[in-house]
Parts: sequence; C-alpha cells; structure tokens
Amino acid sequence: RDAVARTRAEAAQAAIIARKEAEQRLREASAVARDAAQRASVIEQSVAAAVRETTRQAKLRQDAENRERLAASRIERERLKASFDEASATLEARAVGARAAAEEYEADLARSAARVQKVEEDAAD
Repeated sequence: RDAVARTRAEAAQAAIIARKEAEQRLREASAVARDAAQRASVIEQSVAAAVRETTRQAKLRQDAENRERLAASRIERERLKASFDEASATLEARAVGARAAAEEYEADLARSAARVQKVEEDAAD
C-alpha cells in the first residue's frame, strides 16, 4: 500500500511538474509570438511609410515633369506666335508693295492711254 501511495504521489508530483513546464513553455511561446507580432507591426508600418514616401516622390516628379512640359509648351507657343507675327508683317509689307505697284501700273496705263488718245487726235487733225 505504501508503495502504491508513493507511486501515486510521485506520479501526481510528476504531473504537476510536467504541467508547470508546459505552462512555462506556453508563456515563452506566447512571448515569442507577441514579440514577432510587434516586429511584424513595425515592419508593416515601415513598409506603409515607404509606400507613402515613394508615392509622394512620384507625385513630385510628375508635377515637375508637368511644369516642364507646360513651360516648353508656352515657349513653343510664343515662338510660333512670333513667327506668325513676322510672317504676317512680311505679307502685309508685300501687300502694300503690290498695291503701290498696281497703282503705279494703273497710272502708267492712264498716261499711255492719254498719249494714244493725243496721238489719235493729232492724227485726226
């Protein structure tokens, strides 16, 4: 009987020790899991911050490119306007010259017609 009681007591003591060891391993595993979750959270926050910064940098680059394109467009528009104005002035000068030449030609024709008429009148006399 004593041996059975001793065996039971030893078994109960071994079960208590095993339970305490299992509880300790569970606490340790829980601490490791909490630490891993915290590290994962820090990494997740770092990744989110990096994504935000990358997005911000991309937007800044896009804005700068848009400003450059707009400036280049304005310069080209001004260049084309100056070219158009120059061509318009040239055409206007040519038109003025052509009108003057036409008026001179009409005056020459009128003088020639007057001479022809005078010659005809002189011949008729």
